[in-house]
This record gives sequence, C-alpha cells and structure tokens, in this order.
Amino acid sequence: MIIKIGTDRFWVKPSNIERWAEILKSLPEKIPCTSKKDIARDYLDYKVDEGGRIVNADEVYGLFGVEKTKDSVTIVGCNFIKENEYGYELTEGAIELVERYKQNAGWEKVLASQLLKYSIRVRTIAFAMLNGGQLLFEKGYMKNFAKAYIIFNNKEYYVFSNKPEEININDLMSENTLKILGDFWGKELNIDEPEEIMFRGINKDYPSLGSMSTYLKIPMLLFDYLGWIIEYEDGKYILDKQKIKKRRRSKCI
Repeated sequence: MIIKIGTDRFWVKPSNIERWAEILKSLPEKIPCTSKKDIARDYLDYKVDEGGRIVNADEVYGLFGVEKTKDSVTIVGCNFIKENEYGYELTEGAIELVERYKQNAGWEKVLASQLLKYSIRVRTIAFAMLNGGQLLFEKGYMKNFAKAYIIFNNKEYYVFSNKPEEININDLMSENTLKILGDFWGKELNIDEPEEIMFRGINKDYPSLGSMSTYLKIPMLLFDYLGWIIEYEDGKYILDKQKIKKRRRSKCI
C-alpha cells in the first residue's frame, strides 16, 4: 500500500501551543462542510484565496487526518478533524483536548500525545528516540536544528535536514514503515500488519523535506516543555519512556 505524506503543519509560533486547542474549541463536534476551506472560512473567519488555499493559516491544515480518493491515501496532519459521510467531525482526540483545555487540566499532554500518535514525521523521530536512538545538537541544546541528528543503530540520521543527499528523516521512515505508521493509523486505514507499506510525497517519490527544521522544531519544543526530552549522556538526548507512558495506558509509539 502506498501512503502519501503531506507537509507537517503545526501552530505557527512555537510558544503559542494553545493555538490548536483554541481553534478546535470554536468548532462544533459535527461540521457540515464539504471542504477544509469551507471550515476555515465559515467557522474560523480565515480568508480563502481564489485557488482555495487558506490565507496565512497553514496551521489549520495540520488539524486534519487522512484524505482518501479512489486512487490514493494521503496523511495530511494529526487527525483532530476527520471526514465523515456528512462532512467533517472532531475526533476523540480533539474532543478530549478541548475538554481538558477548558478545564486547564493537562491539555498540553493530550496535544503532545496526539502528535505522537498521528504525525508521521514526529512518530519517526520518537520511534528512534524511544528505541535506543540519541539526539545530538552540534551548537547546543535546541539550537541549529538543521544540523542536529539522531544516532540510531550506529547510523546518523539528519532528521531535520532538507537536503535529500544527506541521510535524512525519509531514510529513517522508509526503513521502519510499519512501526512508524503505528497501530492508530493502522486501525484508521484498516491495514493488516503483513501488508507492505511505502511512504511517498504528494508530487514526488519521497515525502517533502521542505522547511523540516522549522516545522519539526515546534513539536520538539512542546516535548521539551513537558519534560519528555531528557539528557541521556553528555550532549545526547532521548525521550523519557516513563513520562510518556504516564500519559496513557495504551502506548503512543
């Protein structure tokens, strides 16, 4: 099965982690719209250009899950909003996030857990960092993401690089496709475990590497804020399995 991977879009400002919760809070659980642009225009007051793109609000696209046509399956975001027979609806993850946000009760962990479950690139990084991989920064912790890399199985992966000639996040992704797709997407897409999975880009044979260090910095800073990233050795970082397990009884990765 070929699965296309869209560009990851998160909230625009790294410090503005409440942005998605605020957007979802303003939406009904059942959304009678036929397109993403209609939701953005009718419910969120975003302008839509003549080509149907949401103006200055790419962050909205990251809230959606999977798009299916007769010929393709595309994962476009973190599965907070999904299509149904009448239009769109909020997923269980979105409903929980909104409820926790209104109560100010650990909503940041709900947000982070959803990213760990459904963002393919975030899952790729987390898979390595939870299974012996170590993240290194050449210029200091959380600095110069483009040059940061993960050592995993004695191999260096420049997971935030936009250079196809480097061993990058797509290499790590393609070498561990079923594990990175995970149980949550597997259930959503009705995929049997023995089935061969191949990740592709929207218009290329490989998922886009554009602005990797910009986009993926945002979830990494969220994990840092939650204390999920810990120093394993001098200058080498991993994800704390125990803290992530506390978030849910069922594993995210």
